Amino acid sequence: MKRIISICLSLLLLASVLTACKPTGESPWAFEYKLEKGEFLQGDTIRITVTVTNNGKGYRYTGAPTDLFGPAKLYSKYDVNYTLKTLPHVNTDDSTERVFANGQTAQYTYEFYTDEFSREGFYNLSVPFADETATFEMLLYLGAPPTEDELAVIELADAEILNKFPIESLTNYKVRINKNKNGGYSVEYTLMIGKYRTYESYTVRVNEDRTVESITGEYGEYAAYLPYATEEKIRAAEEKLAKQIEKYEERSGFYLTIDSEGYLCLHTEIIVKYKNVLGGGCGIDHDHKFFTERICSLQ
Repeated sequence: MKRIISICLSLLLLASVLTACKPTGESPWAFEYKLEKGEFLQGDTIRITVTVTNNGKGYRYTGAPTDLFGPAKLYSKYDVNYTLKTLPHVNTDDSTERVFANGQTAQYTYEFYTDEFSREGFYNLSVPFADETATFEMLLYLGAPPTEDELAVIELADAEILNKFPIESLTNYKVRINKNKNGGYSVEYTLMIGKYRTYESYTVRVNEDRTVESITGEYGEYAAYLPYATEEKIRAAEEKLAKQIEKYEERSGFYLTIDSEGYLCLHTEIIVKYKNVLGGGCGIDHDHKFFTERICSLQ
């Protein structure tokens, strides 16, 4: 009897050791998301489409491909317990056994709802899929819609910008208004190409009596690319860049640059960690790599 108990304990110990020592390796799932925009106002419905690609071996499961997704959580960057409202997550009643093959993708669109009481600020998204959970940090910003007084100030600032600078339209500019301590306002304009901010920005400062205190800013080179940088070209650059960097875990977001040949480019920075062999190889060092994909030129 003691021999049997001893054998069982040995088997249990071996199983626990094998479990603890299971190599983690790279994740077989590549997560991507698409948003209609990066900034929303209270009262908006937020739709986020998440696509997962299997870059590993076959994964056996029962149900439809969308059944691998779990209930997602869109929560405040500053308070993980504050989440936005969403419909209950429902899976299909499909009981078919399948294999999620290498290269296969699954897609799911989540909806979240806001109202005038929703908390302003940046939000993170957490998405469970199969046996993993992906987290996208600072995915979007939720703000409050402008008041009637703020709308009047923005209208005044619009006229001043169009009068002072060679800008035909402010359609592609993101507008943000802030109230100063003295009762005045600062209206900030940032040029957007697609969903990406550029370095072109303007600020109109308005006094409490609605007179313009100052206008600062400079009309730069990014605006010249607006007629040529279509959504299709930007999306194509995103897809090409995403394939180049998919194996890297630590990377910056995409941002716009202009290269030496005059192309508008999508750019990202990768951080590659490696073991420092100097001093016994105990330290961890890192390198920076840069990846660029051209979007368009002025021709």
